[in-house]
Amino acid sequence: MIIKNLLSILFIFSAISCFGQTKEQLEKIKSFKVAYFTEELSLSTDEAAEFWPIYNKFEEAQIQMWRSMRKRAEETSELKTLSESEAKKQLDSYIEERTNEHERTMKLYRELLKILPANKVLLLPRAEENFRRKLMRLHREQRSSESHSNVISKKDNKSTV
Repeated sequence: MIIKNLLSILFIFSAISCFGQTKEQLEKIKSFKVAYFTEELSLSTDEAAEFWPIYNKFEEAQIQMWRSMRKRAEETSELKTLSESEAKKQLDSYIEERTNEHERTMKLYRELLKILPANKVLLLPRAEENFRRKLMRLHREQRSSESHSNVISKKDNKSTV
């Protein structure tokens, strides 16, 4: 479940960057995330000051792992044609990355338990999932309104011709 949530978050950030988002827009998303998590976890000012450096370090390591996995997947575009030894090597790398991801997540929770009560740490996976859903919903609504605007402008252009 945690891995699914983290992969979803990466997907959101990578999808947003693929859609030509500017650095300013990514900063807005990051600010939205900070506000959302701070509220969902009911972080005090002191807790937030300790939480965010730990969480940001964890998230950056996750992003690096996903980039590495994506790069390797692009390099081996045709998995069916891999030799058995190449496939085993790829699988071993995948297992190692997933094991490291799990260890990073456990380390995150252990570090957070030093600064937050357990009930707030337990809320983190739910906050991540809810944030992902909210961001996806906002993105869909934005695309839908842009699509609707394009349809209207095309109708206007046809009526003026």
